[in-house]
Amino acid sequence: MRYYLLLVCCLASFIHCHYHINDQDVHRGNEKDANLKLQKVVQITENPRPTQLLKYIQNTKKSSSETYASRLRYQSHGQSAIPNISLSLTAGNYYMKFKNVPMNPLMIRRAPIATIGEPWPLPQKYEVNENIVFRISEPLNIKIRNNTCDVLESAVKRFEDTVFRFALEEYYTNLVHIEGSGFESLDKKYQHSKYTKPVNLTTFHIYVNSECSKYPKLESDESYSLLIKNFGIVLMSDEVWGALRGLETLSQVIFTWKDQYFVRDTLIRDFPRFKHRGVLVDSARHFMTKDVIYNVLDGMFQNKMNVLHWHLVDDQSFPYQSKIFPDLSGKGAQHPLLTYNHEDIADIVEYARLRGVRVIPEFDTPGHVYSWGFGYPDILTQCYTNSRKVQGYYGPLNPARNSTFAFLKKLFTEVMDVFPEKVLHLGGDEVPLECWVTNPEVSALLNRLNRITTPSYGDVMKPVWEWYTNRFINILKDIRQSRNEAGQYILWEEASKNNLNIAKDAIIQIWLGGGREILKALDQGYRVLFSSCWYLDHSKYGIHWTDYYLCDPTHHNIKYQPSLINDLKRREDKILGGEVCLWSEYITSESLMSVMWPRASAAAERLWSSSSVVSIQSAGRRLQEHRCRMLRRGLQVGHINGPDYCLLPKHRNDFKNKNIKKRSADKMEEMNLQYRTSLVFKKINNLEPFLIGLVFSISGALFILLLTCLKFKSRVFVICWTFK
Repeated sequence: MRYYLLLVCCLASFIHCHYHINDQDVHRGNEKDANLKLQKVVQITENPRPTQLLKYIQNTKKSSSETYASRLRYQSHGQSAIPNISLSLTAGNYYMKFKNVPMNPLMIRRAPIATIGEPWPLPQKYEVNENIVFRISEPLNIKIRNNTCDVLESAVKRFEDTVFRFALEEYYTNLVHIEGSGFESLDKKYQHSKYTKPVNLTTFHIYVNSECSKYPKLESDESYSLLIKNFGIVLMSDEVWGALRGLETLSQVIFTWKDQYFVRDTLIRDFPRFKHRGVLVDSARHFMTKDVIYNVLDGMFQNKMNVLHWHLVDDQSFPYQSKIFPDLSGKGAQHPLLTYNHEDIADIVEYARLRGVRVIPEFDTPGHVYSWGFGYPDILTQCYTNSRKVQGYYGPLNPARNSTFAFLKKLFTEVMDVFPEKVLHLGGDEVPLECWVTNPEVSALLNRLNRITTPSYGDVMKPVWEWYTNRFINILKDIRQSRNEAGQYILWEEASKNNLNIAKDAIIQIWLGGGREILKALDQGYRVLFSSCWYLDHSKYGIHWTDYYLCDPTHHNIKYQPSLINDLKRREDKILGGEVCLWSEYITSESLMSVMWPRASAAAERLWSSSSVVSIQSAGRRLQEHRCRMLRRGLQVGHINGPDYCLLPKHRNDFKNKNIKKRSADKMEEMNLQYRTSLVFKKINNLEPFLIGLVFSISGALFILLLTCLKFKSRVFVICWTFK
């Protein structure tokens, strides 16, 4: 029996050794195949020669003689059949169109097919060779060649995480199953030699020509050049802020297919059309959490926007937590927990700085200040009705009291300590002058100003409004001067519209008018920001990003007046840029991101790209890709073009897990098949009857022995114990 048991053990050991060896053979075989493929890869040079770089990048500065916004594509000219199905924008919606069917009775709404590896916003100069594709190795060897700092190193780390975790995969469309549709199978497309045998790029070189500045400012240089050739990837910029924009562009032109990363042969020379490209967030009507503001900043970075206009306080609430005047938020916030302390603001400012975004706070005065009075009612103007005081009926700040300006000086000294940005937004819109008219103190101030007139009701107080604005700005300038700083100030359009005589270094933000109002502000000597057509809270049904996309500061509301348009274009350097505004009366933290993006992306391209970039059909496909890119990177953005889908990382992981499970099951089945067809299995099959008989014989003998022990008990106890 011992020999039989020894034989069974040897057989079991042999079977285990067989499987182990086969598994090792398979693993070594994969390594061998991979090594054979790697031998075919053409490696780039470790250090690109300057002559190589200068051949493609001569200058990152704008040249007056060069035509920008050129999007050159070099591709094969093989004949292809005209597709039977197309997706195009008609009457405000994307519809399926069928070849030779002029009137489409089906009216099937469907978003356009997204591009892959296309940047948003479109660079100023963008040359792509479609026939040459490179493979990006993981990990990519990133080398910062000269100047570096925390801003650049943080951006590089985010770039690495973004590319290899969230790169977009070209989107499958079920229209491939429609006969003659003209849509190519992706599996077939990626069998082309340019994808199966590409040059492998392993190194990414970053050159920043000047030392890093700590904070971005209006004058910062955001230009960059990006070169993707067979000798490597090179990013060059004069300042670190340009490098940030170039890194984002590179992350967008890299795409993936079945766990491989690709990029096309590309040359980009890029810079923004406007210096100020902003987003307004209103945290007074509805409190916006820090996480939501972080998400807004991430969205801004992905769209190359560089100013967060933070409308912090308004009539409804005062969430800014002042240490000098604690009752402003203590009594004025919607809830004691819904406030921003100095540490919160520092976190947001730092998060923005690392993404090249300036944070400009707005404390709107003299109107929109009702919440200030919850804690400090004496600084507000008491309004009267029929010469009678109405309790709790407060209007703008009271300009007749010196204590009001002393309050403002202390508050804004603190604000300047908290916000490092040298530009402040002072508001100045929708001032309820009627309340000032009813107040005896303010009327007495008007008499002292010797500006008594008898215009229409309310207009009489314009001199007081002008006097308040100038005194307030002078206080702010004194604070800046005491710190040896230079400050700038933004006011809403009403200051220009009402012909207030204020300092000409102010910046006017146009939100009511169009080209005429811009020209008026320019004629008055001001620089201008534009927002009139980019109010995202004014939403409507269907596709409306096109309205934002085609709106331009140089011809808004003066489309058919070429003389005015030409005048604006000649003075475009005085238009600093623009902002999209999302007022939060009906927007909450939960809905902000889906309302803001990707609609704000349309304005982002208008503010960054050349004015000649106006093709809706081209932009629609790129914007479709960009929406999915932002979603894939974790931003909860909304719809943009109608019925579509975006494949998120978790979906891809689900597919991968299913594939892994299927592959594991297939592997086990393959191993079982190998075992069943092996010589060992056949030998075991031949021995099976004998082994079964042996097992039954041994079991029977043990059973009989047990019964004997139980029957004779003590007499055989010693024998049984000895046997045991």
